[in-house]
Amino acid sequence: MARKFLFVALLFILILAGSVVSMADEDNSTVLNNDNANTETPLETSGNLFDNFIGNSPEYETAAAAAEDAVDEAYSAEAVIERYGSLFFDEEVQSEIKFINIINIEHDGKSKNVRDCMISALVADDVDLDYDESLVLMIFIKKDNKFEPLTDPVEGYAWFLTKVSFPNAGKDNPNHMRFVVFPKNSYNNLELNVNLQITDMEHVVVVPKLKEYLINAQQSLKRFLDIIYESE
Repeated sequence: MARKFLFVALLFILILAGSVVSMADEDNSTVLNNDNANTETPLETSGNLFDNFIGNSPEYETAAAAAEDAVDEAYSAEAVIERYGSLFFDEEVQSEIKFINIINIEHDGKSKNVRDCMISALVADDVDLDYDESLVLMIFIKKDNKFEPLTDPVEGYAWFLTKVSFPNAGKDNPNHMRFVVFPKNSYNNLELNVNLQITDMEHVVVVPKLKEYLINAQQSLKRFLDIIYESE
């Protein structure tokens, strides 16, 4: 009798276990189906969330490049000079603000022409530029009582280096220069001592006495020929 009771109990346990396993399989199937129905493409594991959502987005990169191109297209050195020429070339004007404060002029060692020089300048320590902002440096030379560009405008963040060729040589013929500096992003609203530096400087190209005499003679002859040409 005990053996019969044990057999019935064991059979009941097996039936119950089978039912539990069957229910578990159905639940797993349901979960899998739900998971498949709601599957989403995961974010790339490389990089951070900003990179995944914005930084690596082709649309973002295209928009950023277009914005930079728009700024470059809007800015024109010629248009800036034409617009602010009366301020840039006012001989009575110089600024107190300084975006650049160390200007060095040395002869270009690669050239045999004594007039060929390298101009270097450092951005002042207290100048705070945005990460996407640069300074524009324009250098003008005074000739025949008016200013004209000595070299093409250059842009920089911490320092400038540009090659120039001075028109005058000898202690009796100093070169009168004017440095104009401003943040490129502010080109549309320049104001002296706010976002615009204007600094004057003289530079004498030192040459041996004989060579200085020959250079002065050449310059005098050139001026004489220019006068004749203009009078015709």
